[in-house]
Amino acid sequence: LDFGASPNLFYAPDGRLLVGELQKSGNFYVFDAATMEREWMVPMGVPCFPCNTASSAVVSNRVFAIGAPARVIYAAEEGGFAWLSPLPNVGLIHYQALSAANGIVYTYDGSALNGWSTETGDLLHFQFLDQAALVPDVSAEQLAVILGGNLSHPATAAFLNSDSSGIAIARNTLYVASKNRIYAMRLPE
Repeated sequence: LDFGASPNLFYAPDGRLLVGELQKSGNFYVFDAATMEREWMVPMGVPCFPCNTASSAVVSNRVFAIGAPARVIYAAEEGGFAWLSPLPNVGLIHYQALSAANGIVYTYDGSALNGWSTETGDLLHFQFLDQAALVPDVSAEQLAVILGGNLSHPATAAFLNSDSSGIAIARNTLYVASKNRIYAMRLPE
């Protein structure tokens, strides 16, 4: 099986640069970036052609990933799992990437923002995003103008019913796009 998630670069405790990625097989592989020799592997899901494609996050040398079936977030490091935690509002397949900042690893599940302690795996944040909008809705008519005035354009319906592919974090603010809104939330210090 191939790789569907984006790789992560991070440092081993001894300072060597490592590259890690979740494979569609459900295994997370870590390689030495200079030699491409395998360092370690940990299973995070079951083999699934359309699954195991959510990009992971790394804090220090701890990897955070969601494998299929997507009911659990995994925190792994060399030697095995640091913790496992259930996903509160997710179906069997999860495509949205993970992002981490200020000791919390975040993901969006299509309707809610979830955040876990990177140290303990405790669920620290769960919020349905329709309660946090800071940017007003984009109407179908406004979007049609952007798309050349065609309200029946396939991209109009696709945009208005789409979910985010992940979370961006900048200047202590978390951004996520969902449906026809952009959400921005200040992160805890």
